[in-house]
Amino acid sequence: MTNINKIILFLIEILIISGCSLEISKTGKAYGGDSLMNSIEQGMFKNGVFDGYVVVGKSAPAIDAVTASTVLLKLNDALGDPEEIPTNIDYSRTDGEVAIGSKNLIIVGTPCDNKLIRELLKISKCDDFFSEDITYINYYSIGGHNVLLITGKESSTIRANAIKVFSNPNNYNLRYPAIIHNLNNIEFKEYVAPEPKEVTNDEPQVEEQEIIEEEPTGTQKTGEEVEQQEPVVSHEEQEVINEPKKENIFEMVIGWFRSFF
Repeated sequence: MTNINKIILFLIEILIISGCSLEISKTGKAYGGDSLMNSIEQGMFKNGVFDGYVVVGKSAPAIDAVTASTVLLKLNDALGDPEEIPTNIDYSRTDGEVAIGSKNLIIVGTPCDNKLIRELLKISKCDDFFSEDITYINYYSIGGHNVLLITGKESSTIRANAIKVFSNPNNYNLRYPAIIHNLNNIEFKEYVAPEPKEVTNDEPQVEEQEIIEEEPTGTQKTGEEVEQQEPVVSHEEQEVINEPKKENIFEMVIGWFRSFF
């Protein structure tokens, strides 16, 4: 076998190996078979056209709508067929207009601003679900449709990270699920919310004291004793009472006269 034949055989082997792990999109860009971009193209694009809606919360900040529309534009650039992309279709919906599993959805925002995110992640309390300012990206197949979730703690961080990674998906070898701490620190694993902290009562416990009824002492009297108590007599009145009774002079004379009989 000549050197030329060896080189040709080597190149064929490389193509075969590459073909096992890469798929070519309709735009001619290669994405790994297990990559997020390949899953989005296979599950959410039909003939080079996005088939679904982008969803933000009804009361979400405007930045969420900007993020959602920008991500869709980046996906169209990467996966769509420029000749087939319609320009007169409204792809935007709010979280009260669609249900998970009813259509392919790109859901964007924070758990507190988008109820579909709370439903998808089974969140009862949204404020402390994300313990730090990260962006979380995941992909689900539900009810015969697919969901691309782009969420996190802060809308501004979600926007910055999402636009960066979807603008250059190959640069980040984007797979799912993905926890983006920053563009230099991406973990490809499920996000697990921290355990809720136990609420402790730090107030000092006051011991219950036994109430002991004291016997009435001194001038303290019970109700029954008060009823039986004699009227109080002043000192001057007491002296008058104790003073010997003085007899009338007339009565003394009569008494003396009677003593002779």
